[in-house]
Amino acid sequence: MRDVAHRVLLLAAAGLLLSPAALSSAAPVDPSHRPDAHFVAIGDSYIDSGSYSGTIVGPCIQATDSVARLIAAKMPQTSFGDWGCGGAETSDITEVSGMGPQVNGLSAATEFVAVSIGGNDENLFVSTISNCFVAATCTQAVREMSAASLARLPARLDAAYAAIRQHAPNAEVAVLGYLDILPEDAAGCFIEAIAGPSAIAFNTGAQRALNNAVAAAADRAGFIFVDPASEGDHSICAPVDRRYVSFVGLEPGEGGTFFHPTQRGREYMAAKAYAALTAD
Repeated sequence: MRDVAHRVLLLAAAGLLLSPAALSSAAPVDPSHRPDAHFVAIGDSYIDSGSYSGTIVGPCIQATDSVARLIAAKMPQTSFGDWGCGGAETSDITEVSGMGPQVNGLSAATEFVAVSIGGNDENLFVSTISNCFVAATCTQAVREMSAASLARLPARLDAAYAAIRQHAPNAEVAVLGYLDILPEDAAGCFIEAIAGPSAIAFNTGAQRALNNAVAAAADRAGFIFVDPASEGDHSICAPVDRRYVSFVGLEPGEGGTFFHPTQRGREYMAAKAYAALTAD
């Protein structure tokens, strides 16, 4: 009798171990849904830049260790098209240029899209960062120009996102925000002496306004905004082993071009974008 009971317990245990729930938790299924699913990355350097040593492929600046390719690596059963380009503006999503039209990479078969765009429009990022990195050149005229560019950005984003939806009507679309370059509090950082509190506050405020505009436009389009916010300081002022954005990109462990995501920053954004794209 005890032998029978023992065998029943063994069979029950085996059945539990081989149950679908147990198997699914032990071996996660690739959430790319279909073997023929297609993932496309479009946008600017924040989705396509990488380390200086990353091989550049094609006519655009596309690194082999970019956010786009880190996302694609998490979807091994999904085909991948990289249509992003360093320096791209919202107009390059739809217009013929050396960087576009990027929507040519999309189709009704596209199931996933990741996009980073808006920071280059009207030279917004470069003008603000370069001029307001030093207190003396962060003039009122520069600040007004930046504010005017930000005010015109929502309409440009709306047009770009509408084109993405038109060309990829069935896709889940994740819109990536821009990682913080400067911290809210720069006390003790080298940038404090160079830029001063007023220029730093303007810089961080402009980047916050940029991300807010991108998030609001993504919401209007029905897309998912991938918020780059994180716990603690991961700006260029953070220790190199916690930095998500590089200063010059040459310090050991940075693995990224200047003022662009480090290796850790790219991995962080790729993980958040992948989770957004594949969430139930």
